[in-house]
Amino acid sequence: MTTSLVLGSGGVRGIAHIGVLQALEQHSISPDFITGSSSGAIIGSLYASGKDPETIHELLHDFKAYKFIDFSNLGGGLLKGQKSEIFLRDQLGDTSFDELDRELVVNALDLNNETVRYLDEGDVVKAVRASMAIPGVFQPVTYDDTVLLDAGYINPLPLEPLPTSDHIIISNVTNGQTNVTKDTRFHQVVKEFFTFIQRRKQTTQLDEFKATTESPTITHIQPETSEWSMLSFHDLEEIVERGRTAANTALD
Repeated sequence: MTTSLVLGSGGVRGIAHIGVLQALEQHSISPDFITGSSSGAIIGSLYASGKDPETIHELLHDFKAYKFIDFSNLGGGLLKGQKSEIFLRDQLGDTSFDELDRELVVNALDLNNETVRYLDEGDVVKAVRASMAIPGVFQPVTYDDTVLLDAGYINPLPLEPLPTSDHIIISNVTNGQTNVTKDTRFHQVVKEFFTFIQRRKQTTQLDEFKATTESPTITHIQPETSEWSMLSFHDLEEIVERGRTAANTALD
């Protein structure tokens, strides 16, 4: 029996994917193929490299947001992203896709050519850095002579690269209801706007996928993460628990 796992984008909410992986392990489910977008690409790459869910979870214990802040004065993004790359390099080294324990594909946006690229060759860290380069937050990443960005708002659930599988598991961590009034603060309005776009895109992707796929079993896991924004670095352990709870409910 072959199993494929989709880990969607969602910024900090993507930490819920760790709880999803823990639940899969508890149910003796071991994915053969993984796709990831943005934060899903980060968690997916760590898992595909051979790290078990508990090891990935332990990385949270020393997590401090300020360790990843490296302001840019060159334009293109608020942060350079070099510190994030150092973290990934410490965990993954110079691993290439063909050296991973599980097959992995991550997505990224080629804005100049108006295409979503699926990356599955070469340096894993460079590909993940491109997948997590949130527009306006991180500088774009040069990859194979192209400039790539996070595709999370265009392709939050990388479903297209999935092979034929007996079981497809989709972990979707962006949900909730927009609640904006005339008194809502500017940053909150912007957050809700982009979250709304992402939710709508995910709904369309899921509907189209379920209508066309021939997989006998599709499990959709949707942790309740609406109280966190994409960059809300609080109660991270609770986000993991939300992922674990949602996955256990969907799999039982």
